[in-house]
Amino acid sequence: MKRNVNEKDIIKGIFFVMVMLPLLVLANSSDSEMKNSPRQRISINADWRFFKYESADQADSLIYDVRPEVPDNWTFGHADDEPTEAEHVTSSKQVLKPWILPSGNDFIKNPDNRHSRPEGHPGHDFAFVQKTFDDRSWEQVDLPHDWAIKGPFYKGKEPKVRGGMGRLPSPGVAWYRKKLDIPESDAGKSIFLNIDGAMSYAMVWLNGNLVGGWPFGYASWRLDLTPMLFRVLKTSWLFD
Repeated sequence: MKRNVNEKDIIKGIFFVMVMLPLLVLANSSDSEMKNSPRQRISINADWRFFKYESADQADSLIYDVRPEVPDNWTFGHADDEPTEAEHVTSSKQVLKPWILPSGNDFIKNPDNRHSRPEGHPGHDFAFVQKTFDDRSWEQVDLPHDWAIKGPFYKGKEPKVRGGMGRLPSPGVAWYRKKLDIPESDAGKSIFLNIDGAMSYAMVWLNGNLVGGWPFGYASWRLDLTPMLFRVLKTSWLFD
């Protein structure tokens, strides 16, 4: 049985609540080169641009996944009572989960259980992921960044966020953007993006190309930017 869900039931996110300590890791591609030139870790925490939608209803259609409707009451069943319920939920918007899951293939021992990435780059035509997009009006932030801590606290008997989350406005959809100049001398190196934590359902685009992401906030993760970077940046070495 499949169910349609309304927009409020859609799990969405680019970087959700907090992004911590992203690094660019540059390493030579061959073992012999690695011995002579150790890998470099470059912190890119400073000078990001941040934009948060005022409400989920106003957010874009780039969604990670959909989930079943949650009744507005307390339930005390086990979390795995209906483990496949989400598989029967549909949405009119494109779900990006199939493109994100391959980011975790290194953690799956059995090759038969690893995920295959679909063709294409969903969201490639969205303004925010274009390297030419003007984000100067966005808020300037340094990482780690937590948009909820600014408040204001929810008040009243039935707040959107209960006391367990401090009644802070943690839910929402936001974008983080940063521009970096990648020198032409880095051609031939492997370049990775390391993120210590992004809460949650994070998705990463590089100059309009969906690289990957991570659904959870309580683990570090890495994306290999090399194939996308040197494929799309032939004359322009700008990284968004």
